[in-house]
Amino acid sequence: MKKYANDRKLYLSINTNTRKTAFWVLSYLLHHPSLLATYRTETAAAFECSGTLVDPFMIQDPLRCPSVDAIWHETLRMSGWAASVRLVTADTVIGGKHMCKGNRVMVPHRLLHFDADVFGERPEEFRPARWMEKQADDGFRTNSLARSPSWRPFGAGKTMCSGRFLARFSVTTFVATLLRRFDLELVGNPSFPRVDEFRPVLGTMSVKEGDDFEVKISLRQ
Repeated sequence: MKKYANDRKLYLSINTNTRKTAFWVLSYLLHHPSLLATYRTETAAAFECSGTLVDPFMIQDPLRCPSVDAIWHETLRMSGWAASVRLVTADTVIGGKHMCKGNRVMVPHRLLHFDADVFGERPEEFRPARWMEKQADDGFRTNSLARSPSWRPFGAGKTMCSGRFLARFSVTTFVATLLRRFDLELVGNPSFPRVDEFRPVLGTMSVKEGDDFEVKISLRQ
């Protein structure tokens, strides 16, 4: 039974958050052609001339693919709706609010992800550069924003999503392979799709109904 339970978890992960995150990454790239070109250029070395993927782990390396890393983080920041629930183990007061022992508190991480004091100016805009700016400012080789206590796209503590590495691997590799083998372009001039903020989800938000758009796909020469 344990095996089947794990299989169900994997199925739900692939068909919910991973699928929707891939949609948002591609949506942002299609609406920002310069970022799409950068993503394609950075991941080119992961493929043979024939288009065969030979080094998927290179795509996960933020030192070799810094823009891919920044696009991944910024997409999670903009489209995520993760939350954590914590048990109050003792009566306490936080921010003037009295919390009683035995109660539970929900922490909506999306509010943290739009804090301008942490993520910089214009937090409502998709701006992957904010992740690389922090890296340059503090001199760390890895992104400092990704280590911030305000960064919680996969929850935190014991309840942190165990599939977070598989999700990143799957999405970034899929997008890189798609861009390596095909040319993609928007049909017409559609507005960027809106997220459905009023539909309860655990992870990545869905696209608002009616905001789908068409894409022309052709084999690359």
